Amino acid sequence: MFDPASWVLSQSYFVGGVNGTAPFVLIIPGDRIDQLGELDEYAIGKPNGLQNGQIGNSGGRFDEKVLIEAIISGANYHRASLSLLGRWALTGIGMLEARERLIAAFECVFPPDRDQRWYDRHGEIDKLVTYVYGREADKRDERISFEIGSDDEGPPDDEIDEEALRARLSLDHWMGREIPLRERLLGDVLSTTTRMLLVADTGLGKTNLALAVTFAVARGSDYLHWHGTGEPHRVLYVDGEMSVRLMRDRIEDAIRRAGSKPAGVFVLNTEDFPELPPLSDPLGRLAIDKIIAALGGVDLIVFDNLQALLAGDMREELPWKNVLGWVEDLTRRKIAQVWVHHTGHLTTRSYGTKTREWQMDVVALLESVERPEADLAFSLKFTKARERTPGNRDDFEPMIITLSGDRWASEAGGAIGGKRRPHRDRALELLREAITREVLYRRATRTFRPEPCV
Repeated sequence: MFDPASWVLSQSYFVGGVNGTAPFVLIIPGDRIDQLGELDEYAIGKPNGLQNGQIGNSGGRFDEKVLIEAIISGANYHRASLSLLGRWALTGIGMLEARERLIAAFECVFPPDRDQRWYDRHGEIDKLVTYVYGREADKRDERISFEIGSDDEGPPDDEIDEEALRARLSLDHWMGREIPLRERLLGDVLSTTTRMLLVADTGLGKTNLALAVTFAVARGSDYLHWHGTGEPHRVLYVDGEMSVRLMRDRIEDAIRRAGSKPAGVFVLNTEDFPELPPLSDPLGRLAIDKIIAALGGVDLIVFDNLQALLAGDMREELPWKNVLGWVEDLTRRKIAQVWVHHTGHLTTRSYGTKTREWQMDVVALLESVERPEADLAFSLKFTKARERTPGNRDDFEPMIITLSGDRWASEAGGAIGGKRRPHRDRALELLREAITREVLYRRATRTFRPEPCV
């Protein structure tokens, strides 16, 4: 029955009436009627059926104008919002655009008419957007058939082709398949598929180092003992911690040290975008994707830093778990990532859960060292390096990095500047890559023929 005091859907229980005891009714308050999940499921994307402020039947033509008028007039907020969001999600309207449209409709309500209902519903817009778009994404996932052991032609089939599966998992397939070569950005430490966690204590120089790497990648230049590519790249630096004033100072320092202002460096400071949700929120990730698209794509993103850009307790797995699928998607899109993070009281490891390191290719730890003559000084060691091989181990050696008088330097293997691989070794490596690319190209165009033996 309904509890008239709060207009909620409740349950009533008949209690008593045994051995002469007088019966009484106990009313258990429940949820507000228009917040019930069952009704939400019914409302999403359905035609309006709104008449005189009431919910009528769900048949007929979808009328977006009527639904927006229902919000503006105050006749109905929740049901109209769900119907609009459901239809927008179904027709391919982006999540951010849908959110902006819905907010615009609510903002059209004349301020004196904004009662508590308006404030309650306005406050739950982000929740509704996430709910509806997440539900639509789940539906799409359910429609995807998983097929093992087939080629890309023909309709999906849930049946497993056992012979094709065995061939696809065999060593012969692995050794014969054509896999794109790594696209290096800075030595062997950074490529377009690298996921790096850069860890250091507060105030040690993480941002200065990250910006120096950003500028080197954007210019295609060498940095310390790591070779650049010689080609410019686009880099997005996302700063979630500093004020715009401090960030401007850091950028000015980086430009002066690099001796140039690379056109491919783009810096987003969250103080300039206070409405940007955290990256652990789907809306935050969607916003960054839109920025990447607007820039024409990027080769590297630096996230500075985890604590400032994600919401939640950094000791727990959930904040990183929420963003992990997107992190992997960036890798598939060949966008390198550097995630800057703090240590805790224990300065020899990253703060919080260790699980975030599991998906990283490189984990770099900075620790303080004494160099009184230097402006900045710290040691750098790689506690994880998936791409390390006997041929490139110099790129991953422990080192001491200093900044003195706007000049960066590294000490590794007893040599100032680090142990750089000889240029002849690098030239041979590039030659091998060029030959491999040519072979792959010829195979792809079916013009490759082995030369006859003499």
